[in-house]
Amino acid sequence: MALTITWTRGATKDALALPHMVRYRILKAVEALALNPTPPGCKKLTNEDDGWRLRVGDYRVLYRWREGAVEIVVVTCGHRREVYR
Repeated sequence: MALTITWTRGATKDALALPHMVRYRILKAVEALALNPTPPGCKKLTNEDDGWRLRVGDYRVLYRWREGAVEIVVVTCGHRREVYR
């Protein structure tokens, strides 16, 4: 079963500010989350119950997903040095 992917307004704005090729790679990685919400390379965030991090090269996608949920919410995306601030 494929999950629904929802982007927050801030995540959309962050993605549009990225270079074209990076944005394309991130969009492909996020689309793949619909089939597997915990792919290799993703990690659970320690400070949130339902927060996850997906690594795409030097960039990170932070998203929320809870076991059994039917929706993934992309919270933010950006370069690894800036995304956690």
